[in-house]
Amino acid sequence: MLPAARAIRTFLALALVASAAPLFAQQTGAITGKVTATDGSVLPGVTVEARSDVLPGPRLTVTGANGEYRLPALPPGTYTVKFALPGMKDLTRKAQVQLAQDTAVDASLGVGEMAESVTVTAEATLIDKESATISTALSHDQISGLPVGQEYRDLQKLITGVQLTQDRTRGPSAGGSGQDNVYQFDGVNVTLPLFGTLSSEPASHDIAQVTVVRGGARAVDFDRSGGFYFTDYGKHRERDRDHGGLYYALADGSRIVEVAYAMETPNGVGLSPDDATVYVSETETGRLWAFDLEAPGQPRRHPFPSPHGGRLVCGLPGYQRFDSMAVDARGNICVATLITGCITVIAPDGTVLRQVALPDPIATNICFGGPELKTAYITLSGTGQLVAMAWPEPGLPLAYSL
Repeated sequence: MLPAARAIRTFLALALVASAAPLFAQQTGAITGKVTATDGSVLPGVTVEARSDVLPGPRLTVTGANGEYRLPALPPGTYTVKFALPGMKDLTRKAQVQLAQDTAVDASLGVGEMAESVTVTAEATLIDKESATISTALSHDQISGLPVGQEYRDLQKLITGVQLTQDRTRGPSAGGSGQDNVYQFDGVNVTLPLFGTLSSEPASHDIAQVTVVRGGARAVDFDRSGGFYFTDYGKHRERDRDHGGLYYALADGSRIVEVAYAMETPNGVGLSPDDATVYVSETETGRLWAFDLEAPGQPRRHPFPSPHGGRLVCGLPGYQRFDSMAVDARGNICVATLITGCITVIAPDGTVLRQVALPDPIATNICFGGPELKTAYITLSGTGQLVAMAWPEPGLPLAYSL
């Protein structure tokens, strides 16, 4: 008999200007942590061994110079983690690995004068210090012990912050548009494009674990002053919604200011070559806005009828929706365009220079790389592809890059 299938329900709400955001295709978890001595000093060279009945054999790693370790790609289940270092007491810990979660298992070893083993239990960490996303998981025991219905939606109702639409046409929302949802069933993308629902819906009794990953920030771009602009898409509820906005912050966290509010589903963000203008694309309105800057984070506001002080650059006819963007070296704004399935190239004066057709109506992001930045990397979310194509103009070099 086949084991129960695992389903992962993922909300992607963060798209970086610096690089195309990959689809989340993870169906495993990980154990991470740091090993120290009882006096607080780090311990490199500690052998970390993880065993579980879901593994054919033990998984081993060794702590690095800073005492940290990571055991990735672990199937969800209960693990016994052993820490061993010659001259120190062995330590054994129990850990529960959840789908698409990092379980933090730290250890403190004492000097080993006699054989001794200490066993404690670790749970999946509630805070991921390396990511701004919010992750919530339901284990097999929780699903089995709760009175849930037969549909996958019944499981999602147990996740805080996830809301179902009344018409049941669009997918559930965790603050952004339900149409942006991505579903993975045992690692396979089963999303129905345009609607944000599953193309085939599993019954709840076929699901061993479910994880929801969600976040609110849509895009980021750094200026030469070391600050960055980002958009907040806003939050949708059944009968009302919160507006989104454009914000500016310093990388050390010492400052964050609101640049523009209220905006309708602001998404992509990019800077002009001289850092004098920041561009924002709105998804549902299909509009491109410009904010002329007097100083970093300080726009020169335009009067009514501008709803937020921005300058309208361009709006497309018909039902075309804007997603993320990149700016080329000439200052043209290249915006991923939904429904039409293209990259719309717009001059700073609002002239639509061209639309580059793509084989997917859900083109969601673009960035530049390769020799002389003349290769465009584009995400096609309807088919789950990252494609590359030669671009006639070089991309604008980023102020900061890895």
